[in-house]
Amino acid sequence: MRCQRAIVLFVILCSAGSLVAAAPWVYVRVRGHLSWGRTAPGEGISWIADHNGIQREEVRRPVGGIPAPAGAGHYSVSWTSHFEDQFWFRKKEQIDRYFVPPIPLSALPLNAGMEELQRMPGVDVRTQWLVFYPGRIAAALAATPLIAAIALLIRTRARRLKTRRPGGPCPRCGYDLRATPDRCPECGWMPKTPPDAAGIVERLSRVEE
Repeated sequence: MRCQRAIVLFVILCSAGSLVAAAPWVYVRVRGHLSWGRTAPGEGISWIADHNGIQREEVRRPVGGIPAPAGAGHYSVSWTSHFEDQFWFRKKEQIDRYFVPPIPLSALPLNAGMEELQRMPGVDVRTQWLVFYPGRIAAALAATPLIAAIALLIRTRARRLKTRRPGGPCPRCGYDLRATPDRCPECGWMPKTPPDAAGIVERLSRVEE
């Protein structure tokens, strides 16, 4: 009984969570995308809700800003420092490094690659993206209670069948005894019956008479 109550409560919670997660997904498809954000010295945070999901973007830059480029050469370079793509969400971090002043082409070795540029000092701007997929979350939460409900129905049906059909496998040969619980038709094994106390007392009383 407690297990059934726990499963029912779990189904209710997952259904409620599925509705909550599906609300923004339905809203952006009916009303269009939303965006809002805030900025502060050296930091900017923005939120975007569209058909791709709910995205949080955080940008960290120097408080004084990025100086304007002066001269020719490598002014900036960008690379992804972290990327993680899961079923529920996606995370990405990018670093934009600005060289002040720009690095002349003659200052770099021949065939210089990304690793050489990353080792050069400069001013960094870090951008982080965190994208949630409310549609996937809602679908997963909706499927979970369905699976739990099916498991509960199977368990309830198995319990009913067990109570309706006494018996089980024969301890000697393994034959199914649900149809013949009193005797195994395969090997002849019969379950031990508990002694009839009332019958024994009655026979003893007859002997004494």
